Amino acid sequence: MPAFTKRQLDRFLRKPLIARIATLLNDGMPTITPVWFEWNPKSRSFLLWARKGYGGLSSGWYDNLTRDPRIALLVDESSEAPPKHDRVLAIGKARILLAPKNSYHMQIRMSKRYIGSDKARRYLATMPEASGGWVRMLPDRIVSWTEGKGTNVWHSRYLEPGGRPLFEPNPQETCY
Repeated sequence: MPAFTKRQLDRFLRKPLIARIATLLNDGMPTITPVWFEWNPKSRSFLLWARKGYGGLSSGWYDNLTRDPRIALLVDESSEAPPKHDRVLAIGKARILLAPKNSYHMQIRMSKRYIGSDKARRYLATMPEASGGWVRMLPDRIVSWTEGKGTNVWHSRYLEPGGRPLFEPNPQETCY
């Protein structure tokens, strides 16, 4: 599968998709958490919002990043029906943003992105007071894959010599 162009990448990451982030627990074991994100095409970075008591084990991922800034982030459309195979994987470091002055406006913007303008303020008003924080994910590397439009394009690593796919998916087959 080919990679996104810069324009395709920016368009894909503007969609309100849920990202999955991998962080490291105290003992070094990886853990994965779904999060809301915002892509900044100018800085080529991701903004993540954490609130204690929300998102995973009491926002344990935020605590994990304060201890070890290594992070991987995956955005895809695998939950679509039928599943799409477009995806972006970013690997890099997290930077904790200490009490940004415009934090509430950032919360409104992020909430509007995922639940809509009409619900954002109401959503925030119903949340109990909880400490929170912001994380800027700075990718060292971004890898993307796209199906392409109306084509069955395979990356060369999935092809036999001569260009035939190593396996042909059977659309009549269901795997569980």
